[in-house]
Amino acid sequence: MKSSRTIVNILFIILGGIGVYFLSYHGKDNYMYYVATYIVILSLLGRVRIFPLTEHHMIPFLGTSLNFLILFLVFAKFDIEYSTITFLLEAAFIAAWLSSWSYVKNKFSAVILGYFETENTRHLIDTKKFHFVAIDINSKKDYKLDGIIFDEIVEHNEETRLYIAEKGINDLPVIRLSNILEKTSGKIAMHYIASASFDDFSIAPFYSVFKRIIDFVITIVFSPAILLLMLFTVLGVKLSSKGPAFFIQERTGKGDKPFKMYKFRSMIVESEKDGAKFATKGDSRITPFGKFIRKYRLDELPQFFNILKGDMSLIGPRPEQKVFTDKFNHEIPFYPYRHAVRPGITGWAQVSQGYAATVEQTEQKVEYDLYYIKNFSIWLDMLVVTKTIRTILTGFGSR
Repeated sequence: MKSSRTIVNILFIILGGIGVYFLSYHGKDNYMYYVATYIVILSLLGRVRIFPLTEHHMIPFLGTSLNFLILFLVFAKFDIEYSTITFLLEAAFIAAWLSSWSYVKNKFSAVILGYFETENTRHLIDTKKFHFVAIDINSKKDYKLDGIIFDEIVEHNEETRLYIAEKGINDLPVIRLSNILEKTSGKIAMHYIASASFDDFSIAPFYSVFKRIIDFVITIVFSPAILLLMLFTVLGVKLSSKGPAFFIQERTGKGDKPFKMYKFRSMIVESEKDGAKFATKGDSRITPFGKFIRKYRLDELPQFFNILKGDMSLIGPRPEQKVFTDKFNHEIPFYPYRHAVRPGITGWAQVSQGYAATVEQTEQKVEYDLYYIKNFSIWLDMLVVTKTIRTILTGFGSR
């Protein structure tokens, strides 16, 4: 089965390359640029696919759009002549072709993994990428597997260990249950966090610097649109309720250092006079206009000032109030690593889970945040961007 998937992948890559070449070369219109762009998009999709929540066919479309935007800037910067019709045809073909590839892979190429039932394997849920099969050693059934899972925090009996060892030495991949749960859920389950290693949460310094530069450039480039939206929001807040337009609150940032985070006020004045509280669904403290700006995340716009100051990033764990971070620093293993990167306006937890309204939901959000830290990369950040677009358009997870 693995070999058949490989053949299908190679065929799609080669046939797609031929299509790109044919569409552009007949007019001798910069075909090498289009071929190179196609290869870059393939690489991007290959990297992004290791993360969960990537089954949606919007991923190839957005990947193609981003790369053709960069290609357009290259043509403009170096004054390279090109045919607009060919440019658009190439973009449309690659987006459609890779969306079809994504559909075929998800529909017909699920990875089949065997497992031995434990208390923790009940969290294994079939997805478009993975299909799980319970193994009965006493059965004479010939399991057609692409890999075998073992639960590393459970003591297996000798018969099971020998079975796993026999399959392992015969080239069947043996995978830790915690790794598969991460790939299918996008979070590190709390009962596996304690068994993690400090090395799992090391941050690449180069990408941290690169990310800071990208945050600053994007904020400056889009500042006219951001300021226009902020003006609209300021007027809405001031006309709809009494009190200041801005809400300033101390949050915990990178290195566990406090900073003042800016937001547009979406609640009544003195909403936290009795102490810090989570916003709940139907919260009476939220003003009518506040519901609107919270749904479409307009209340977060002032945080672009935090980005310019270096307090925050576009993407990262949401900054929490100190009263909560002090609690979780002592209660949850590796929680301080959440502050190894700058907090973000959007993040993996927000697009995966939505708003956390209770302490229990916040603990679940930490599982997503630590997954983000463990997989800190441009590939995961790009996936967050695609999911953020869905969040903004649908109001997913707002309170």
